Amino acid sequence: MGEILGREGFCIRPILGLPKSRGIIMLKLTNVHNHPYIDPQLLLHPDVKALVKGIKVALEVGNTSAFINNFGAEFYDKPLPGCTAEMYGSDCYWVCYVRHMSTTFYHLTGGCKMTTASDSYGVVDHTLRVREAGGLRVVDASITPFITNVNTNAPIIMIAEKGSDMAKQKWKRAAVSWHQLTYLSFPHGFVYLSSGHPHCNIYSDCQINPEDAHDRCVDFNL
Repeated sequence: MGEILGREGFCIRPILGLPKSRGIIMLKLTNVHNHPYIDPQLLLHPDVKALVKGIKVALEVGNTSAFINNFGAEFYDKPLPGCTAEMYGSDCYWVCYVRHMSTTFYHLTGGCKMTTASDSYGVVDHTLRVREAGGLRVVDASITPFITNVNTNAPIIMIAEKGSDMAKQKWKRAAVSWHQLTYLSFPHGFVYLSSGHPHCNIYSDCQINPEDAHDRCVDFNL
């Protein structure tokens, strides 16, 4: 590109807002300090086709009279070295161009997607809790099942606000004052609540006698 170095110019960048390609993240080992295996599987066939269409639209815009007459715009049409085997300007050439020149654009999402329990690829439930793991939530862009067709900043703020509200509501319900409670009655019995345990799990089928349950506490399932 030495022949255009230092000259004024502009760039039109086609961006694929809703890619169809889906990558994979897999654990290599059970050791948490080992990095996972990540394959973004970029540029599967539908995405390449969409980007080629985007290039053609960019060329049409750049070739309008407004750009040519007002700015003397001229497309830099030197063939890409890695694609010289294809006819310049053909679909095959632009496919080659896309595969050589495309790059990711920051906002990676969907690595721990929120979905129903029937989806074997789902990671978190509708409250952002990791399935089959206690005391763990994921609250960031990775929970989105599909990338949003906007900058991800605003959706992530929304996810963070909602996630923090759900966590606070959970702990607010669990923050029971043990000094104000003595017994909780259930259809099958009652549970004695002693001080010293900030959070407890209480099951409706408990059969605990308060006389011999001193300082006993079971978890709140909240």
